[in-house]
Amino acid sequence: MTTLKPMTTPMRKLLDADEKGEPFDIMLYRSMVSSLMYLTTSRPDITLAVTICAHFQSNPKKSHFKAVVRIFQYLKDHGGFHVDRKSTSGSIQMFGNRLVDWSSKKQNCVSLSTAESEYITAAHYEVRLKFLIQEIGMVKYSA
Repeated sequence: MTTLKPMTTPMRKLLDADEKGEPFDIMLYRSMVSSLMYLTTSRPDITLAVTICAHFQSNPKKSHFKAVVRIFQYLKDHGGFHVDRKSTSGSIQMFGNRLVDWSSKKQNCVSLSTAESEYITAAHYEVRLKFLIQEIGMVKYSA
């Protein structure tokens, strides 16, 4: 991963079945796509590209593998602030089909694992959600 060239977008063009393409190792391809699927919960910017790549797990070609590598290259370049390695979390809150709140926050600490990072983010957004519920008067919240 350290030798990957950075990319500005996760996918350059839509993929097709590439019937005449060179076959690629199914197990490796599935493993890579599976790792990316896990990341889509916290990185919505890669969701479409990963979903498209996931369609070709039963018969991956070299062109599909190159698309997966491009997503990893994108993540390498957009994986957080490179000086202190702290992650940036973001979210939006919708009420019906209306945006009522959004936030983007640099985490206060460097997480040692993805699970720890997600726990910190979930705790932060629980506080924000309780505040929003109280602000719009839906439920009186008492701690």
